[in-house]
Amino acid sequence: MSIVSTFKIMRGVVCKMLYFSLGSTVYGFNKNRPHEDIELLMPISNYGAMKLLFEALIGASLKSFLDKVCIYRFPNVVGVPAAHGVILVSLKNLKKDMFALGVLGNGAQQKVYLHVSKLVRVTLLLSKNKDKGVVHQVFKACWAAFHSKVFI
Repeated sequence: MSIVSTFKIMRGVVCKMLYFSLGSTVYGFNKNRPHEDIELLMPISNYGAMKLLFEALIGASLKSFLDKVCIYRFPNVVGVPAAHGVILVSLKNLKKDMFALGVLGNGAQQKVYLHVSKLVRVTLLLSKNKDKGVVHQVFKACWAAFHSKVFI
């Protein structure tokens, strides 16, 4: 089902609120770290373009027929049962050879992960926000907590 079909159904059943989640991946290359809320974003992939498109359509729908929109940008989510992802792949590779683990890139990359149980709690808490249209940068809060050694 496309987002356009979803909006048609929402209008038909008079649904006035939308809670939408997506990943926190960056849209393209930038000399400095991009600030998604203030800079022009130029996607370099279909995934990035669709992400921008969905957020734009949701914003326009807020102006035309929705009463409330919450967009959640989540970090990498872990938990059981894991079916895919870097942690599962790493565990499988460690089972093959517990003394060697291949790393893509230069090894200096950092990523934030959030357990699914905490993700559910954060989502429920943020959904109580009274603002009409809001983007919750959950990954930024997790990143700040990670660097300050405070765990969510």
